[in-house]
Amino acid sequence: MLLCEAALMTIIVILGIYVTYTDIKQGIIQNKALAIAAIGGAIINSIYFPLFGSEFLVIYLCNFLVMIVFAIALYSFHFWAAGDSKLLICVNLLFPARLYDNDVFSFAPGLNAIIFVFLIAYGYIIIDSVVLFIKREKFYAEKNNGWDGIINFAKGYLISFLYLRGLSEILKFITGDIYYENQLLFSFMNIFVAIVIHSKKVFRRWYLLIGILGVNLFFVRSITFDTFELYAYGILLVALVLRYLLNGYNYKEIATDTVKRGMVLSYATVTMFIPSRIKGLPKTTSEDMRSRLKEEEVDAIKRWRNSKYGRETITIVRKIPFAIFIVAGEILYFFIRIVK
Repeated sequence: MLLCEAALMTIIVILGIYVTYTDIKQGIIQNKALAIAAIGGAIINSIYFPLFGSEFLVIYLCNFLVMIVFAIALYSFHFWAAGDSKLLICVNLLFPARLYDNDVFSFAPGLNAIIFVFLIAYGYIIIDSVVLFIKREKFYAEKNNGWDGIINFAKGYLISFLYLRGLSEILKFITGDIYYENQLLFSFMNIFVAIVIHSKKVFRRWYLLIGILGVNLFFVRSITFDTFELYAYGILLVALVLRYLLNGYNYKEIATDTVKRGMVLSYATVTMFIPSRIKGLPKTTSEDMRSRLKEEEVDAIKRWRNSKYGRETITIVRKIPFAIFIVAGEILYFFIRIVK
């Protein structure tokens, strides 16, 4: 058993080192590397489960299905790239089933590792933001700064809080004990929905706000919150602050002749291409991994640099290397389970 588990974790470590290198250097996570790791893990698990881990198979499969849905959701809402989602799925395929908590959060114990992933990412972004601030890098803040910005942020958090609490109360009412037995899973779902709601102006319309306020008032039992609820509201606050920092330092100005395949252009840069007659220039950008530059677009941009409307510099979207955070979070969770 221990030999199989050691082999699975070794694959995770080797895969993590390789994809971290390619993610940082090339901006990609290779499907071939994920496939090789997944095949290796499947072979080991074909020995592991029949001989040693049959009692962990159900929790392993339930967790794996939930993590697939979670990974797809993160990609669908453009939180990270498809490669990051596939890496998350792959490491959950490889993670030793025996080390999942089988007494609490039984639907998806792997979400515990996701907490570590985002805590590590949050720490990195805080440090990176401080470094960029010290270097006096440009902060691409929203239109409202100062007190206006703080007030708008507070309003946004309050609205997200109301939706988060309302959704939680509705799920408690519908699912009963199932909610409390899998509170981590439901809280992650609610926080994810609350963050999406925060970014959509439609949910700030007065009739929707009155509706969600009514839901909160209908289910109110006391003004106190249990510990887990406080964690959820704290995680929501951290997530929104993280989003603000990501948006502020989400761009980087580079020399036009250093543009490379796989980079993502800002809206402002693509707008500068409009007057140009040079063929092959990008016409739109979603500012996420769907708009990564192709080689012919890179060549067109370099030709544009020396044209009438060309510029010496352009602005790209900075890519956060999530591969290292995903692997580090899973490894940290592994060591915590070993200690327990």
